[in-house]
Amino acid sequence: MIRRFVVLFAFAVAPGLNAQSLPILSPEQLQLITQEISGDAAYEHIRFMTQFHRGGGGANGLWEAALYHERKAREYGLEDVQLIKQAYGRRPWNARFADLWIVEPVKERVASTLQTQLHLADFSRAADVRGCRRGCQ
Repeated sequence: MIRRFVVLFAFAVAPGLNAQSLPILSPEQLQLITQEISGDAAYEHIRFMTQFHRGGGGANGLWEAALYHERKAREYGLEDVQLIKQAYGRRPWNARFADLWIVEPVKERVASTLQTQLHLADFSRAADVRGCRRGCQ
């Protein structure tokens, strides 16, 4: 009963609410920005960048993301775009391959770096935890 009341109240009040205004911009400027904003473009940026594992400085995925941003900046009309590669004092951590399996009662792959690099935790190590119960190291 309360849920129905809340839903009805939301539909009754929502039409009277106004969106936030930006007093810094003129209506013309706001219209120009609104016409250029794309949720689809933002989604594509995130979709591209999250396919790489970027565990820390020097990792291959970090470089791929940097190259992507450099390319997009040029596509958007920026002229003096420079990607500056800097030395990294530590050894980079790049995952080659990892799988996570449930082996009992039926063998099933849960996650793999073949699907996406983000399935792997930063600086993780190989382990066989069959038969491990609480408190296993």
